[in-house]
Amino acid sequence: MRINIKASGVRIVAALVLVVFGLFAGQLTAKEATIASDDEVKSFVARWLELSQDNKNFDAVMAMYADTVDFYKLGRVKNSAVRADKRKYFDRWPMREHVLTAITVSPGAAVNEKKAEVVFHYKISDGKKSLQGDADTILVLRKEKGKVRIVSEKEGTREKGSPAGGSVSNDEEAKKQLLGEHLLSLQWISWDHFGKAVVTEQNGALSIKGEQKSEKNDDYVTINGIVTKVSAGEFTFTGTIITKIYHINGGKPCKREGEMTFRITGKRRYWRLVQMDNPCDQATDYVDIYLR
Repeated sequence: MRINIKASGVRIVAALVLVVFGLFAGQLTAKEATIASDDEVKSFVARWLELSQDNKNFDAVMAMYADTVDFYKLGRVKNSAVRADKRKYFDRWPMREHVLTAITVSPGAAVNEKKAEVVFHYKISDGKKSLQGDADTILVLRKEKGKVRIVSEKEGTREKGSPAGGSVSNDEEAKKQLLGEHLLSLQWISWDHFGKAVVTEQNGALSIKGEQKSEKNDDYVTINGIVTKVSAGEFTFTGTIITKIYHINGGKPCKREGEMTFRITGKRRYWRLVQMDNPCDQATDYVDIYLR
């Protein structure tokens, strides 16, 4: 039997290339699977700011940090050092309020990292002295084993007064219509006794915050986030909507998180949440924000 050594060698090399490529592709797929999406990053940051407002959430806040963190001027330190620094701040200013105004998400230095420049308005107080202003923080987030963790927290480089990732609006009239105070309702609570939603602008970015509470029980709906796009009859925001209705989801709070859209249909005088299906139960929620 004659063997074509040259042809066989080519086939062997080709096979080896395919095997190596297959392994490399598998590694890339595994790495890509560990990258947090932009929506995950935005939701994570919104949750981080929300939890950081209350001292009782201290342990939950610290659980959002990795075992080792590049932390301001302390440099690369263990989680325990970050915990000690945060504990001092929480105790020094026990009353804190944060309003997220903008997030800019970009790739991080490592393949499984994302960088988030976070701009928010803060109000802090110790009961005697109060301070308020705008903070610019850069977080580096890494997703490992399905969980997102903060691996770096530094001061941002944005110049004072300049916007970072402001809201996009192609319709100034729509933006004016959205800014300000609006009635808010969820049909399970009431269409007679409304809540309130307020849209504010800070450094070119719009944020929305609102709540409706039942007069009969402890049912409620809350909305909190950043408005990312405004157009005629529609706006999109990234944040959270939490509903708690006694006969839905066993009476437990249900959270929608990420990017959501409100839209005016036909001649209606309100924006209605497009993502109406309750993610926690078989129910349809009409979350409405009314025109003034």
